[in-house]
Amino acid sequence: SGVEIARLKVHCDARGAVFEPLEPQLLAGWRNVHTVITEPGAVRGNHAHLRGTEISAVAGPALVRYREDATVRDAEVPGGEVWRFRFPPGVAHAFK
Repeated sequence: SGVEIARLKVHCDARGAVFEPLEPQLLAGWRNVHTVITEPGAVRGNHAHLRGTEISAVAGPALVRYREDATVRDAEVPGGEVWRFRFPPGVAHAFK
């Protein structure tokens, strides 16, 4: 299957924001979970995994670029929103 994108619910108040990047049923079977904070304008990723699926929760504003087959696609995550991306094996992806 291809890339899956889902908008996550973000709970905000005066202290900040909180969201759940994975529902409990998605947690089972994952070997690692990590958080990456990228400075404005920097690019992370620009890679693909041969066997593993990567799930990334991206807080906007951000640009997510990925390549499925020979097609390059851009997803603009708006400021104040968090979107979850599921990249299957072989799909190159990068975050800015």
